[in-house]
Amino acid sequence: MRSFKTVRWFRTVLFILAVSPVISQAQIGTNAPQAGEIAAPLQLAKIIQGPPLSQVTWDALKGKVVVLEFWNTQCVPCIEAIPHLNELVEHFKNKPVVFLSVSDDAEDRLKPFLRRHPIKSWIALDGPDNATERAFHLKGYGLMVLIDAQGKVAGWTLPALVEEKHLERILAGQNPGLPHIKFNAPAQ
Repeated sequence: MRSFKTVRWFRTVLFILAVSPVISQAQIGTNAPQAGEIAAPLQLAKIIQGPPLSQVTWDALKGKVVVLEFWNTQCVPCIEAIPHLNELVEHFKNKPVVFLSVSDDAEDRLKPFLRRHPIKSWIALDGPDNATERAFHLKGYGLMVLIDAQGKVAGWTLPALVEEKHLERILAGQNPGLPHIKFNAPAQ
């Protein structure tokens, strides 16, 4: 018998597939950091939920796996993935894994949204002109980049497709074995 968690995850993935013909609302540029390359700089404006901004740097996060999500309060697949990601945050709370959700929303829009839809990850506002998004050569939202403990990209994926096994593999220094996903045409 399938667990409720598995059924809900499967339903979320089906929802994403039905709503978006190319799955993601984001575009990844050809210069985006690929697996094995050093992650692009974090250029965040403000931490809404989590430690002080000075502690959310690649130097401060060295030795931890970082699950970096680019999202927005208007992104339906992002909202649908919140319960799944909250479960992952709970599962890895005693392990060296940090979940960081970077939003391009305005703070006055984001805070009321979080009261209605609690998110357990750290929440940050992207820097001016979406500086972190641009540093990763990404345009849009609804994508996630997994960063290993050495600060290198382990892979790109969709939030709803990340499973415990993928993060456990990164923690063990292995390839996460992420499912292949299709993105929109590359951003410039």
